[in-house]
Amino acid sequence: MTLKMSCCRGSRAGVPRNRQLALESLESRTLLSVAAEPGSLVLESAGAEPTAYEQYLLELINRGRLDPSAEAARYGIDLNEDINPGTISTDAKQPLAFSPFLISAAREHSDWMLATNTFSHTGEGGSSSGDRIAAAGYPFVPPYGWAENIAAQGTYATSQTAQDTGKIHAMLYASSGHRANQLNGSYHEVGLGLAFGKFTPTSPSPLSLIATEDFVYSGTSVFLTGVVYDDVVLANQFYTPGEGLGSVTITATRVSDNQVFTVQTWASGGYTLALPSGDYTVVASGDALCNPVTYRGVTIQTENVKLDFNPRENTPPVVATLTAAPDPVTRSDNLTLSAGGVSDTDGSVTRVEFYRGQTLLGVDEDGTDGWSLTVATADWPLGEQTLFARAQDNAQAWSGPASTSVTVAGTAVDLGEVDFHTLTALELSTSSLYYSLQTAHDGLLSVEVVAPKPPKSARARLYSQNPEENPSAVPLVSSELLDDNQRLDWKVEAGQTYFVEFYGVNPAFDVRIANLVQHNGTTVTVFGTDADDQFVFNAANSRLVSINGMAYTFADTEVALVEFDGGQGRDRAEFRDSAGDESLEAWATEATFVNSPNDSVADFTVNASNFEELQGYANSGGQDSAVLHGSAQNDKFKAEPAEDYAKVYGGAMYNRVKFFDQVDAYGGGGKDFARVFDTPGDEVFEGTMGLSRLAGEGFEIGMYDFRQVLAYGTGGGYDTATLTDSARKDEFHGRSHKSEMFDMVTDGDAYQITVRAFDVVHARATDQTAGTGGNDIAKLWGTALDDYVEAAEDWLSYGIHRPELDPLYEILAFETVKIRETPGGADQADTADNLTFALTFEGNWEML
Repeated sequence: MTLKMSCCRGSRAGVPRNRQLALESLESRTLLSVAAEPGSLVLESAGAEPTAYEQYLLELINRGRLDPSAEAARYGIDLNEDINPGTISTDAKQPLAFSPFLISAAREHSDWMLATNTFSHTGEGGSSSGDRIAAAGYPFVPPYGWAENIAAQGTYATSQTAQDTGKIHAMLYASSGHRANQLNGSYHEVGLGLAFGKFTPTSPSPLSLIATEDFVYSGTSVFLTGVVYDDVVLANQFYTPGEGLGSVTITATRVSDNQVFTVQTWASGGYTLALPSGDYTVVASGDALCNPVTYRGVTIQTENVKLDFNPRENTPPVVATLTAAPDPVTRSDNLTLSAGGVSDTDGSVTRVEFYRGQTLLGVDEDGTDGWSLTVATADWPLGEQTLFARAQDNAQAWSGPASTSVTVAGTAVDLGEVDFHTLTALELSTSSLYYSLQTAHDGLLSVEVVAPKPPKSARARLYSQNPEENPSAVPLVSSELLDDNQRLDWKVEAGQTYFVEFYGVNPAFDVRIANLVQHNGTTVTVFGTDADDQFVFNAANSRLVSINGMAYTFADTEVALVEFDGGQGRDRAEFRDSAGDESLEAWATEATFVNSPNDSVADFTVNASNFEELQGYANSGGQDSAVLHGSAQNDKFKAEPAEDYAKVYGGAMYNRVKFFDQVDAYGGGGKDFARVFDTPGDEVFEGTMGLSRLAGEGFEIGMYDFRQVLAYGTGGGYDTATLTDSARKDEFHGRSHKSEMFDMVTDGDAYQITVRAFDVVHARATDQTAGTGGNDIAKLWGTALDDYVEAAEDWLSYGIHRPELDPLYEILAFETVKIRETPGGADQADTADNLTFALTFEGNWEML
């Protein structure tokens, strides 16, 4: 495709313009995102070389392509002035690379126009710009296209000047069509030709500068281009004619395969080098340079890249300090390096590089918010690390290094001395987790991974050395699957240091670490902690010991004695029986659980102390008994045989047994209170001061030394109660809803026994003739039904006609019996003449 445009004439008549063009400085080093076709040929080997002024004109054009908006502002016009809005975008355009063939074509046309006093795109022999480009030897490769700008600038100068060259560029840039050609992002090669001499079309100026600009896109070749210059003619960090350095070798080495591409700069300082795609290290070297100048990380892709070199001698930049935070840093955490006092007295700092030893960590190329770098330390060795920072200025000079040191600590979290420890919500997403600990006891160190849901792939390893510091450390033991959790156990001594590694890909899991169980011979010692502990002994199948959820299973013959001391905290002990006969005896903070030596189960004894709660279970078989002792405080005892449990509680104590065949409870002092409930079956209750007992099918419950005892017969069946007096002066009350026996002197403070809803109640006083039972009184309240009383010698029976006689009370050997007035009914009494006790009636009783 051929692009054509109308010709453009510059200042060609009258007095030349005196307006000075403001040339703002442009960063000498330009990197754009570009690429090259593999196998592209270097085209600099034939055609013409650019002059210094042609090189200058190219720098001006490329400056505008790098930042179109800034260039338009520089010349005081709108980027799309006189053309359709959006025709030229504000995006950076790839830099144009000189083609010697295009230079020849452009320069020959400028020379022809000067020689023939002609200003036209049609050239010698009626040629078009495309004809001239092809004739110069440029190899068009489809798809391709070209465009041409021409201009003439009258001047009173006697030779070419940078000022006139700048005016030529300003004229072309101000013209919409020519500006569109200069800023067309499709073009990637250019030829610029300048001719200077007498030219009538620009008269009355005695001389003129004529320019031809040929723009081409062709094929897929991509170029590294730029200029090497010493910024001494006009120290503005922009190329000026006279500053170019020729015969400088540009060497581009592709990082991936070390393939090398070279070219030498023209006398103008410019160069063009075709490159295949890749990442390159580019070095400029030669006699014109004091030292080689190197650029790393130059990427060639699909567009040209501009890389300039300005080796002017200057004062190097300075980095005064380097700090690292945090210090120490835990490996895998981020570390921030900050360079302080970064300055350059005769230029600007363009980058600061940060190193660990000889390893480049990264680069900060924007110091607007300070010069710093944040890096991950996951692969750093532990211990002290030396860090460096150095700065480079706009002239590629380097500062001396600033240094500091930082200590890299392992990621292992020190748990300190561990008897029992839990870790929650751990996650294995990127790397292993490490912990260190010191053992608290001789015995087993156990680590258990508790993963609540699949994939349950977290594993554990135990080390005696820190695996982060010593990668060759061999684990002492690795976890295995046990009861659906990964688990490891290792025998240790107190005061030793160990390291635990968790590895795998589990998204979330918890961990239990325990050093609370010691197994010596047939003795297992379980230590409590200062926190709340949960101890379990289970003899149902083998000998299972569990502390805070960490279970240990032993064979029957491996364990004869288990000792548990709860220590501080609110601790709970739980005993579970075997198929044999067991007995449990428990006090406020101590308990012993023993297997009978007369059964078929291997003997064992479990001693527990310093606990606040005890739970005993006897549902595995055999004849099992429990003795529960109260404390010196005001304790309570409650038994519900229908629910198969009994418990003593009060203050900080809570001891409970379940499924035991026989339970005896003892008040330990204080105002102790016992309650016992019947079952749907038939029960017998016996109560006297200091001892009460309830018995039924499959159970027996004894209550000793309780000041108050309350028994219920509300559960069903035929229940009888017998209340016997003490050596004190006692009183018995019989009512339809309850009966009670108590001492009259303290009004029941010494003892009081109450029974509710029993079918019949027997009240017995000590034999009157013995004279040891006190002066006892029985008081009976009647019912609204037909009550019936029969009495003879030292006994009395009280019942109800329903119409058959249903006995309620049997009274024996009381000194006094009082029958209270009944609320109704036809009440009758039949009393013998030989009564040995005083009997009185209140109300309307019919005496038979």
